[in-house]
Amino acid sequence: MHCSTSVKWVVVINVRCILNMKAFITYEGLPLNSGGAHSLGTKSPEKVYSDATKFIETFTTAKRPASLKVIFYASQSGAYKSLPILWELIKKMGLPSFGSWNLKQNKQRFFTFKLRGIKTGLSILEKYSGLPNNEYGPIVISVLWHFKFIDPRSRETLPGQHEIPSLDERIYNSEIYLRLSRKSTISVWLAFPFSSLDEYALKYISDATDCLPFKPSDKHWKIWKQSAKGNWTSKTLTLNAG
Repeated sequence: MHCSTSVKWVVVINVRCILNMKAFITYEGLPLNSGGAHSLGTKSPEKVYSDATKFIETFTTAKRPASLKVIFYASQSGAYKSLPILWELIKKMGLPSFGSWNLKQNKQRFFTFKLRGIKTGLSILEKYSGLPNNEYGPIVISVLWHFKFIDPRSRETLPGQHEIPSLDERIYNSEIYLRLSRKSTISVWLAFPFSSLDEYALKYISDATDCLPFKPSDKHWKIWKQSAKGNWTSKTLTLNAG
C-alpha cells in the first residue's frame, strides 16, 4: 500500500467538470448480493485498521467512524462458554444489544457493544484470540466510515459530491465498512465525482485506491450517466483503458 498526495490539480479540474452533474464513477467492492466484502487475508487486525485509517485520513472528510462496535457471537455448538465471556465484556463496555437468527439448525445469538475507542476493541480481540471457531465471530470489531473525497493537499472537499444520487438506501456516498477478526473483511462503496475518466480523474482514483488496504477488482468499476428523462444507468468501466 502506498498513499500518494501528489494530486494537486483535482479541485480546479472538478469545478469545471461537475458544475452540472450528469455522470459519476463508482467502485462497489464487492456487490452486496455476493456478500459485499473483500477478504484481507492474514493481515493482523492492527495492520488492517492502520491501513484503513491512513486512507481515511489522506483522502476523505471523515474525522471519526460513524459506527464503532464489538460484536460477540455465542457458540452455536457449545465449544466455548458464552456467559462468562459475555459477563466480562459487559463489565468492560456496558450493556449490549441482543440479536439472533436461525441458521440452518443452529440458532445464532449475538451481542453488540458500542465501543468508545479502537484500542479497547483490539485488546478484546487479542484476549479472546484462542476461542474455538464459530461460523461467525467469535468476536468482531465493526467499523463504519461515511465520507466525501477531498484533495489530499488542499484538504478541500471535491465539489459535486452532494449531487451524486443515492442508488441504494443501504449505502452512503461514500463508505467503508470494516470487520476486524481472525479473518478480517472490508466492504466499500466509493462514489467519485468525475464525469469522465480523463487524465485527472484517473490520477486521483489511482492515488486513492493505491492507499486502500486491498487491491480493488478491475471488474467492479462503473460509470453512471443520467438520461434525458432523469434516470441513472451504468456500464462497466475499465480504468486502464483511459
